[in-house]
Amino acid sequence: MTQSGTVKSLEGSFAVVEILRDSACAGCSSAHSCIGCKKKVRVKALNSASAEVGDTVCVETPTRRVMFYAFCVFLLPLICAIAAYCIAAVFTLEKYALLWALGGFIIPFAFVFFVIEARAKKQNNLIIIYVEKKGETHVDKLDDTI
Repeated sequence: MTQSGTVKSLEGSFAVVEILRDSACAGCSSAHSCIGCKKKVRVKALNSASAEVGDTVCVETPTRRVMFYAFCVFLLPLICAIAAYCIAAVFTLEKYALLWALGGFIIPFAFVFFVIEARAKKQNNLIIIYVEKKGETHVDKLDDTI
């Protein structure tokens, strides 16, 4: 998965890139009224293209990683809720089975939210693959030398 963003700062071999989250909202019918759309997110990416502050860059995330997170966020809580409901329906009264299903949904969702989020922050899987457009700071530097 690739997205475009602007380099805001450099931190050693990494760059802080600001990405506009509009591609995730592109197919949504509520995108025009959603407060989450058009939100800017700052991420840390490996600066393999030697980008500089102000450059517009293409940032890549491995597709396998994106699919894993999508599974953990969307399917894992649902699978656990269904499994908890089925197990509870066999061993307890049906009215308690709904509570078990709710717990089966909340616990994996909380796991995903806290554990996977912390793991994602430690592991940097974003890579700047190329510079799309040089920033204005580069033009100013060139004008000064001429």
